[in-house]
Amino acid sequence: MKTKNQSVVNFLLLILFFTGLSYGQETYTVTLNVDLNVLNRGNPSKACTFSSDAEVIDNTSPESFTILVAENDEIIWEAFASDGQELDVETIEFITGSGVGPFGSKKIEGERNRGRKKKVKGKVKRNMRGQEFKYNLSFGVNSDIYVIDPKIKIGR
Repeated sequence: MKTKNQSVVNFLLLILFFTGLSYGQETYTVTLNVDLNVLNRGNPSKACTFSSDAEVIDNTSPESFTILVAENDEIIWEAFASDGQELDVETIEFITGSGVGPFGSKKIEGERNRGRKKKVKGKVKRNMRGQEFKYNLSFGVNSDIYVIDPKIKIGR
C-alpha cells in the first residue's frame, strides 16, 4: 500500500516538474510582407509591413514595429512578397541593447529547411527581461539584399 502512494506522489511531482519546464515557452512567428511593386532600394520600409502572432506593442511603421516576448520564447522570422512568393531572410543583427543580443549572439544567419527559403530562428536567453533591442533584418529579393530595422522587447 505504501509503494502505491509513493508512486502516485512521484507521478504528481513529475507532472509538476514538466509543467514548470514548459510554462511560458512559446514559439512566435514574425512575418515580413514586401510589396514588390513599391520596393525601392533607397527606402524599403515603404514596401514593407510586419505581422506576428506575438503581442505587437507598436505597428505604426516597419521601423517602430515592436513585439513583446518572454525569456525562453522561440522567434521565427519569415518573409513573403505581395505575390505570395517566399523570400529569404538572410540575417538578424542586433544594433542596440546590452551585450550581444537576446539570443546569445549579435548576428543570426538564416537557414534553409528542406530546400525552402531561408528563415531565421532564435530562442530568447534568460535574464533578458525588461530589455528592448533594435535589430536589422536583412532579406533578399532576387539577388538584391534589403535591410529594415524593427524592435523586440523582452517582458512578461
